[in-house]
Amino acid sequence: MLSGVNINIIGPDDLSASPFVSFLEEHTQAQCHIFNTRHILENGLPRQSVPSITLVDGQNNQQHQALDIYYLTRNRSELSDLFAFFNITSGSEIEQIVGDLDIHGLFYTDIVPEHISRGIDAILNGELWLPRKVLSEQLLKTKPGYANTSDYNQNHDVLTHREMEILNLIATGAKNSDIARSLSLSVHTIKTHIYHIYKKLDVSNRMQAVNWASRNL
Repeated sequence: MLSGVNINIIGPDDLSASPFVSFLEEHTQAQCHIFNTRHILENGLPRQSVPSITLVDGQNNQQHQALDIYYLTRNRSELSDLFAFFNITSGSEIEQIVGDLDIHGLFYTDIVPEHISRGIDAILNGELWLPRKVLSEQLLKTKPGYANTSDYNQNHDVLTHREMEILNLIATGAKNSDIARSLSLSVHTIKTHIYHIYKKLDVSNRMQAVNWASRNL
């Protein structure tokens, strides 16, 4: 099962001790490659010549870095097109914004081990492995006249927490290099976040983004 496939697993230094990772390494024929979060943020993933899926640890204290990695990899064409988060908890920020992300799966912290390989098989076969409630919410949003009144969809929550941090720093006049230094990220990652901020707010420059913030925050 999963023979001839690379599974890139990104997370903290102790990731190899994760039951999720241990199961993948012991019960699949895929080549599992474990990467440290900081290393990937600084260097990106190496080019790969076989089908691959990138899985990023999205547990609560890793969510901001997990999203940083997502935005970074999504803007590097040489990386895998298949992307999923694991160690996700219900109601987490990543779960709530999944509709704005081009991802293929979410694996919760309490997932049944046998479902891990099933989920990865499904993703590699072009399917989505997402919770039913998430899929239902996204389907409802496509219906005419649908209006979601949850707090998440109010103006001040259009952006992720990391994007809000960056927008607030932009409003102070900080340069990309200053923002990168403040958040311990690369300038490339900051540029990627700013691109997504502009896209979400439908603006084209810093001043317009700051004006949006002054009206809506």
